[in-house]
Amino acid sequence: MEILNQKWRVETTTYLNLIQKFDGEIGLDDSFNVGSLTEGRWESRKAIGFIRSVIRGIAMQDIYLVDLQSCLDNSVEGSEDWEYFKKWLDAGYKWLAVDGNNRTITCRNFFNDNIKIPSGEKFEVEVCGQKAKFKIKKGQNVWSNLPEELKKVISSQPLNIKIITKMTKEEIVATFRGLNDGVEFNSQEKRNSELTAVAAGIRKVGYEFDNKLGPLIGLGRKSIVRFAVHELVISCGVHYVNQEDPVTINSTAQDKEYKSNSKLENVLEPFMREVSECFNALLKAKFYIPKKQFKKVNVMNFWMFWNWLKNEGYNINNKRVTELVKWFIETEIERRNSDDIILEKEKNSYTYGGLNTDGAKELDKRLKAIIADFDISGLEEEGIVVSVDPRRIFTDEQRYKIWDKQGHKCPITNKEIPIHQVLKSHIWQADHIVEWSVGGETTVENGQLICVEAHKQKTAQFNRQRNQPTLCPA
Repeated sequence: MEILNQKWRVETTTYLNLIQKFDGEIGLDDSFNVGSLTEGRWESRKAIGFIRSVIRGIAMQDIYLVDLQSCLDNSVEGSEDWEYFKKWLDAGYKWLAVDGNNRTITCRNFFNDNIKIPSGEKFEVEVCGQKAKFKIKKGQNVWSNLPEELKKVISSQPLNIKIITKMTKEEIVATFRGLNDGVEFNSQEKRNSELTAVAAGIRKVGYEFDNKLGPLIGLGRKSIVRFAVHELVISCGVHYVNQEDPVTINSTAQDKEYKSNSKLENVLEPFMREVSECFNALLKAKFYIPKKQFKKVNVMNFWMFWNWLKNEGYNINNKRVTELVKWFIETEIERRNSDDIILEKEKNSYTYGGLNTDGAKELDKRLKAIIADFDISGLEEEGIVVSVDPRRIFTDEQRYKIWDKQGHKCPITNKEIPIHQVLKSHIWQADHIVEWSVGGETTVENGQLICVEAHKQKTAQFNRQRNQPTLCPA
């Protein structure tokens, strides 16, 4: 019935001719397909298995392509479908892959000598009506070195290509999904097939950072091809739109933001800009990132901290962003290796390093631990991050007056403070006696110049007291 309706035609060719005639002119729309034109989802074992089937003449699956010119001619000029097909033609493609991209990639690799048949492999094929046996020897296990008679057999193995000639884009997507029904896609591959603005935005950011951020956080090639970086991006998106009331980041929450008119769609452009800046900051400081110790969870932690800084009115000094990342990485390692309990949950105790899931409580506790370290970091005093509210930072003049008020000594440790070190915030930090966060003013009367270690201890004690539950009177 489909053929009678002229929605496609069938062209019988060979696997070798697929590469010689069609390859290089086939586009891949990642809004409904998966992988890329050069890297499919097949591992080497599956690729070799397919080549075995081709050699034996038992690879029966058809390949589906869109004839872009024909579909354009069958579309109303100026319509969305017409614009869609024209875009691909203008990009230099004649065809669009619907099903068979992994097989096309495997055939290309085989005919270009990039797939080796295991030595000792035996094949029984038909040559001129007679059964012939071949045993692959060492040194002849790639296409160009195979026995000539066997190459002739392989070159003539038939392949049916079903070429779509009259469909809308929506029909093509439906065809793709129908053909792949039952094939196990991971969650992110399914999400990426959505035809929404969020799906397009996540793909754009994901492709930008696949090969830059992916290897940096320990993702292998297979994970990258299967959209592991894209899944990280949408996880960041879920957190971005739920910062005021954190939610557990899971497939349900991720799927929700892919829908039209989702919270993420309404802030898609600023999110894409922000997450790209955050990832680029990590890349600028990649030499500080320890191999095999910085994972997706650590990127999420940095992303939460990055957003918290912005929400709290801090600007990040672009010229010193690597120093911020360096500080984060160093303290992240310390937090991860700490034995301090930061969450009691279901009769179990968890340290920072044990909170590797993206549950709402886990996210909240990890962020609070990072903030506590930031409070005693001196990053603000050193100008690595700058508060939008200038009233929060003591001026140079105030620092000298505080130093003079306290007799040139640290009031906590009684250490002498040389005059030439008064402005050196990495040694002596201007602290609010009554904390800024609870209304303490930035005045000489409410200020003290103390050493870094004393500041750390004071702030840590304040944070412990602040996090203790308030007991109601009996």
